[in-house]
Amino acid sequence: MKIHYSKRAQKQLGKLPTSLTKRIVKKMRWYRLQKDPFAFSDHLTKPTYGKYRFRIGDYRVICDVEGKTIHILIVLSVKHRSQAYDGL
Repeated sequence: MKIHYSKRAQKQLGKLPTSLTKRIVKKMRWYRLQKDPFAFSDHLTKPTYGKYRFRIGDYRVICDVEGKTIHILIVLSVKHRSQAYDGL
């Protein structure tokens, strides 16, 4: 599985402290290496913007998946939990 960060997610990560950005990226890499990374995610009930949510501390990473055989995990948004679902 590959990970792709959308421009929006890159911009949101750029606004976070470096230590937090590193933590989020490291955890997403860890998820990618797991046999079933979606076992660690929650399926969103209203998937208008993304299908999955990963929880990393107080932050939520909203993702979608592309591809049928080789999955590409697309990170769409990275926000604090108090704002993660605003506008979805």
